[in-house]
Amino acid sequence: MNERELIDYCLTLPDAYEDYPFGEGWCVMRHRKNKKGFAHIYERYGGLCVNLKCEPLEADFLRQAFADVTPAYHMNKTHWNAVTLGGDVPEEELKRMVGRSYDLIKPKTRKAKTLTNKTLAKYLKEYGWDGKTPELTDEDKEWLDMPSVGKETEW
Repeated sequence: MNERELIDYCLTLPDAYEDYPFGEGWCVMRHRKNKKGFAHIYERYGGLCVNLKCEPLEADFLRQAFADVTPAYHMNKTHWNAVTLGGDVPEEELKRMVGRSYDLIKPKTRKAKTLTNKTLAKYLKEYGWDGKTPELTDEDKEWLDMPSVGKETEW
């Protein structure tokens, strides 16, 4: 895989874009929503390299499994690996590593909090609701009977 093919593969990931913050020679593939980089592509000692984010245990495992996976150049060595292309890392494994790096930096989706019956009951009890529907006051009834806004009414 050459540099252009690697960049093109990274661009297939959702919201990925190509950036050159350090000028030509260092391509950073970023996520459009949070601007975080997931693949730093550069040449070093005549070889094409890419820095990819990993979880610490995975980073260590990959360094032991492949001679061309080393601690990343100019990055946190615990969380980033450098992969020299054209070596002993198969193309499919490289693509998996790129996808994993992307997954680690992409914005997290927040789950909506859902109330269970137990927590709902706790909150209702805390605020003094006895489980019965309250009676409407005359003022509440008057408010509910008000004509909708925008209609001509006599007050």
